[in-house]
Amino acid sequence: MHAWVIANWKQHPATKAQAVSLTNELTDKLAQTWQSVEQHSVKQHCQLMIIPTHLHLDAVITTAANALNKNITWPHLQFGVQDISSHAISTGAFTGDCSAGQAQDLGATWTLVGHSERRQYHQEGNVQLFHKIRCALKVGLGVVLCVGESLSDHQNALTQETLTKQLAVFDHLTTDELTQLSSRLLLAYEPVWAIGTGKVPDLQEVNETHQFIKTHIKEHYPSLANAPILYGGSVNESNASEFASSKLVDGVLVGGASLVADKFVQIAQAFLK
Repeated sequence: MHAWVIANWKQHPATKAQAVSLTNELTDKLAQTWQSVEQHSVKQHCQLMIIPTHLHLDAVITTAANALNKNITWPHLQFGVQDISSHAISTGAFTGDCSAGQAQDLGATWTLVGHSERRQYHQEGNVQLFHKIRCALKVGLGVVLCVGESLSDHQNALTQETLTKQLAVFDHLTTDELTQLSSRLLLAYEPVWAIGTGKVPDLQEVNETHQFIKTHIKEHYPSLANAPILYGGSVNESNASEFASSKLVDGVLVGGASLVADKFVQIAQAFLK
C-alpha cells in the first residue's frame, strides 16, 4: 500500500500568483527528490496530493503539469478540492457551491469531505456529508473523509463515541455505493484540538485511535476495510518520521507545513520506504 501525503492549503495563499509560485517551488524540489529516489532504488513511493482553493485549482494543476513534464515522468502527484456541493452533481441554483462535476472538469480527482473546519463553521453533519459522498461517487471523485474529536470529547474519553457517530455516515450508502467507494476512499483522523495548535497526540494514542477506526470499519463496513487511514493535526517536518514509522499510519494530511515547499517535501521524504 502506498503512503499518502496530502497538502491541504485551506484558504491560502492570498493570490493566484503566489499559488503558482508555490507550485513551481514545490515541483522543482519534488523533481530533485524523486530523481534521487530513483537513483537509490527506494522500494516504495508515497502518493502526493495537493488540495488548493477552488479558485487556484486550474492554475496549480496547469503549472504542476508543465513543470513535471519538463523535469520528470512521475505519476505520483494528484489534485483535489476542499469541498463539493451536497445539492447537485453538475449545475443548479446553489449560489456559492462548486459541484463534483465542476471540480472534476478542472482536473480534481479527489475531494475532502467532513473536514473539522467545515463541520465547525458550516455546521455540516452526516446528512450533508452523505450527499457529498454520493455526488463524488457519481462523477468518479475519490473521497478523503475527515473524522476527529473535539478537545472536550478528548478530555471526557468520548473519542471513540464521536468517531463512531461520524463514521455512521456510511450507514446511508447502498451496498453498491460502498463497493464503489472501497477503492476511492481515504480516511483522515484529525483530532480537532491538534489542528493548527502545535499540540500533537503521542504516537501510541494515534495508533490506538487508528486501530479503533480500522476495527470499527472492518466490523461494520467490511467492504471499506482496506481504506488507508491518515493522521492530520499539526503535522510538520519534525514529527513526520515518527508517524511514518507506524504501521497503523498510512500517511498524513498536512495543513500549515504544506505551504512551505521545503517542509512539505521533507514530510514526503519521511514516508519513502
